[in-house]
Amino acid sequence: METNETLNYWLKSGFNSVSIGVNMSLTVLGMFLGSKLAPSGPEEREKVKIFFENMDKPFEPGKVVDDGTEKTSPFLIIGLTLLVLGGLCLAVGFAVLLLLHDTRGFWIDLIVSSAMIIIGLILYSGRKSKSFTI
Repeated sequence: METNETLNYWLKSGFNSVSIGVNMSLTVLGMFLGSKLAPSGPEEREKVKIFFENMDKPFEPGKVVDDGTEKTSPFLIIGLTLLVLGGLCLAVGFAVLLLLHDTRGFWIDLIVSSAMIIIGLILYSGRKSKSFTI
């Protein structure tokens, strides 16, 4: 089988380099446009001020914090991300099976995506609480 060296390089290295550069550029552009089109209001500035005031307080292990506001676990978004990535990995697994007829690759993708989906479901099913322990 004859290979094209330029295409081979592009698929192995060139695409990664270009996609990282494009990703970084679009991220910075999005952050700039977001800050110009929707600037922070007084409420957001107050939250930032409170955040940095809390960062100046010393760490006290085991202290229970209850300020009356409802807390959302950060694991909810991590679980959702794992669900989405697990679904994408599962789609790739089916593409590998149907297009390349590679059952070994399919089973690897199936196992990995199933684990991601199960962990994602566990994390996504977190509960909200009014207090948490540091």
